[in-house]
Amino acid sequence: MSDNSKRIEDLLEIVHFTRRVAAKIRGIPDEEQLVTIATKEFAKSKKYDMVIFFLTDKNRQLRIAGTDIDPKIIQAGEKAGKRNIHNFRVSVQNTRYLKQVIQEKRTVRIQARELAHELFPPKVADIFITAIGYEKDLIILTPLKRRTSLVGILATISSQLTDEFIPSVENLGQHISNALERSEEYVKLKKAQEEIDKLNQYLESIIVNANVWLNVLDERSRVMIWNKAAERISGYSTEEVVGHAKIWEWLYPESDYRQKITEKAAAIIQRGESVEDFETTIQRKDGQKRVIAWHSRSLVNERGDPTGSIALGRDITEHKQAQAQLQKSLLDKEQLLKEIHQRVNTNMQVVSALLSLQSRYIRDPKIRQIFKQGQSRIRALALIHEKLYQSGDLTRLDFSLYIRDLAIYLFQTFKVNPQEIRLNIQAEDIHLDINTAIPCGLILNELISNALQHAFPKKKGKAADVPLGELRIRFTGDTDKTYTMIVSDNGIGLPPEVDLQNTESLGLQLVNMLSYQLKSTVEIKKEPGTTFLFKFQEKIDELYVY
Repeated sequence: MSDNSKRIEDLLEIVHFTRRVAAKIRGIPDEEQLVTIATKEFAKSKKYDMVIFFLTDKNRQLRIAGTDIDPKIIQAGEKAGKRNIHNFRVSVQNTRYLKQVIQEKRTVRIQARELAHELFPPKVADIFITAIGYEKDLIILTPLKRRTSLVGILATISSQLTDEFIPSVENLGQHISNALERSEEYVKLKKAQEEIDKLNQYLESIIVNANVWLNVLDERSRVMIWNKAAERISGYSTEEVVGHAKIWEWLYPESDYRQKITEKAAAIIQRGESVEDFETTIQRKDGQKRVIAWHSRSLVNERGDPTGSIALGRDITEHKQAQAQLQKSLLDKEQLLKEIHQRVNTNMQVVSALLSLQSRYIRDPKIRQIFKQGQSRIRALALIHEKLYQSGDLTRLDFSLYIRDLAIYLFQTFKVNPQEIRLNIQAEDIHLDINTAIPCGLILNELISNALQHAFPKKKGKAADVPLGELRIRFTGDTDKTYTMIVSDNGIGLPPEVDLQNTESLGLQLVNMLSYQLKSTVEIKKEPGTTFLFKFQEKIDELYVY
């Protein structure tokens, strides 16, 4: 065989060899697996060896990722060079040919001995080359890339590597580069998948171990997810319920009630409805009844089509029982409070009746009048307890109704002729706390009584100064709960010397004291007639003494 024929044969051989290796690594996504396959294919060849270097440490060093050199030869070389080849690192900056390949990203063909002298000190390099038998071999150094970035070098070793072999070796390097590029994408995808798997595991852990009942239904209301809380509360295991809708019959054995619940579940899935705090009563596997508050909404796919629903349920049985017990306790206390108001009212009525009986034996008109005033004051207090007893709210009363009833009572008590004195009440629908209502009621009692007794003296059965007397009561409130109470008359007016802060009248003394308890401002106009104007704010946190 001529040298030319031999060269062509060798060239064809390396072409077939590199194609075979390229075919083997095509589609391999894992970098380590890729290096392992390439190493095995080179090991099968009797003419070619290889070493794959990868860049490390920010492209400043090269490490050996794989080689097909016989392990025994490697050991001999390591012993001679006193180096472990797999832990071997070479600084790119200290090399000539490797640096040239990395920086210029082109293929270089050199003697194996030249590369050895780049990697080891001269004496060690010679010993190493002799030990592995590469004294006359050549090396083609081909850059390995990922896209435009150089990531390593393929060193192909053989005694037959002339320049004509470079295209075939470069072609193999390109196939390895393509595989490395795919492996990078694979690593990214694998990492992303690992993150997704971790997230799924985390979400699954949350779902499974959540402290609330969680279940997911498909579009046919079959259970797809049933967590531990659902198992604990219902008594039914995941294996019993997942994949079918039989659980509805178990949880809601009464057919009419079950139909109502399943219709609600279907409406959530099919019409996209949602519910919050929707309460149902389930029957556990052991027969116990539990009350569950549901939050549920529909699930849809990317097209917006319904695919099922997700529901969160809280076991509120104990809460409902406690609520019912509290409600019963409140009703009992309200009933007791109503009884107290009724008894206070009754006792005050008795006291008023006793004063009335006692006054019959009194001959002195002034003393009898004192008894009469005491009765009216007791009645003013009793009327508050009577209104509270009749009201649905035992802490506040409709003060407009109270004003009317108190005024009518006093008009009757003092036997006022409506043809002589007219009653004019303008009161807004205002509800006062009992601690505000009591001093207000007592003030009204004193002022109305005082007006009826003194503002309209009679002459021959007629009003003295005016053809028709009028007593006006006005009660209004603002949004900030500032109240205005006005009691006025068109009678003869107060004497000029009367001073609310310094008076001998017991009634006016009471008005002064009670307005102080209300923290009310007081304005008195003496002409024409008499007007008392009070402004105050409700103080429900203070207890007035009366």
